[in-house]
Amino acid sequence: MMKTLYIIGNGFDLAHELPTRYGDFHEWLDEYRDIHSQAYEFIDSIDGLTNGVEFWNEFEKALGAIDGEEYFKHIIEEYKETQDEDDWSAQSAAVYAGIEFFKKDNYQDLLDAFGEWACDIEVDEDEVEIKYPQLMNDKEDYFFTFNYTPTLEKIYHIPEENIKHIHGDYTGKTEIVVGHATEYGDLIDKMNKIDDDQLPTDVGDSVNKMIEMLNMSKKDTGRIISENYDYFRNLRELRIKRIVVIGHSYGKVDSPYFSMIKDNCPRAQWEMTHFKGDVIVQAKEMAQELGICAIFPELSLLQSPCYRMLTALRLFFTCLIGK
Repeated sequence: MMKTLYIIGNGFDLAHELPTRYGDFHEWLDEYRDIHSQAYEFIDSIDGLTNGVEFWNEFEKALGAIDGEEYFKHIIEEYKETQDEDDWSAQSAAVYAGIEFFKKDNYQDLLDAFGEWACDIEVDEDEVEIKYPQLMNDKEDYFFTFNYTPTLEKIYHIPEENIKHIHGDYTGKTEIVVGHATEYGDLIDKMNKIDDDQLPTDVGDSVNKMIEMLNMSKKDTGRIISENYDYFRNLRELRIKRIVVIGHSYGKVDSPYFSMIKDNCPRAQWEMTHFKGDVIVQAKEMAQELGICAIFPELSLLQSPCYRMLTALRLFFTCLIGK
């Protein structure tokens, strides 16, 4: 029997009509704004970056799109127009006020609120329709999921020991992970290039506080991989022959996980499914980056009883001609 590893993204839950979009979290947070006022303040403060965002990969990109250098320049210029330039004390206080939403406490409250929301998402076996019945057929299949929900456990009755929730899960027993992939380490160097007469005397403290928050919102994939090193090594022992990606956006923030899986499943055949036209482009870019031979079937084909045979043939000829 060919052992299969399924890599599951949020699109899998969305296909089952579960409320797991970023927009769903935003609505939940709005309802509980009195309890999580700091989280709501943080989200509200970056609304210009997240406006219209529905999917988590877009929200994570928005977190990583915060341009600390440009924002800092903007608030300094803004307050210079209203403050006495000779009064460095007032100027400094104004700058501190301008970066208030970058506070560490606000982002920590956002993480706490997100964890509560993730644990509150209900998956009712009687109400959720099975979309991919073939996932239930082989108890030797394994699942690497970025989702927090118990969809696999409750709807498909996958044994818990066959599932890896790499970013935490609904039980609340493990860390819930969300974040971006942007590096902000050079922000201090950039700030040092701004003329001293444009900055408050203690601007360095402000920059450090900003960097602390920005780094806090970064998804530390290196640490997560290190903490789960035994899991990835065990994939090699399982001799996985087939990898199917379902409902993932193929964003760069998660590419280190794909790379680690590829390294420990060197003989696996890859099927990188997609359900939106723009996602196939990202899927092909990731396949090229990983250096793997893959096929890119539409997700709807996964429901076909002939899917496995057809994809096996397609993968054979794709790899044969090197496309």
